[in-house]
Amino acid sequence: MLQNNAGNDLPISASGGFVFSTALTNGSIYAVTVLTQPVYPDQTCSVTNGGGTLVGADITNVVV
Repeated sequence: MLQNNAGNDLPISASGGFVFSTALTNGSIYAVTVLTQPVYPDQTCSVTNGGGTLVGADITNVVV
């Protein structure tokens, strides 16, 4: 389960792109985090490029 800005939970069940349901406005700060780690199989996930400020375009470089 991922979160953006300590809310907007997003369950992830497969590899690939993802989109949070709540859109951000230009100039908004974002902070993507792992809320819960996968249990089966047991894995530890981390986020790369998970924080910053939205400046004029979709964020496409967040990697989990």
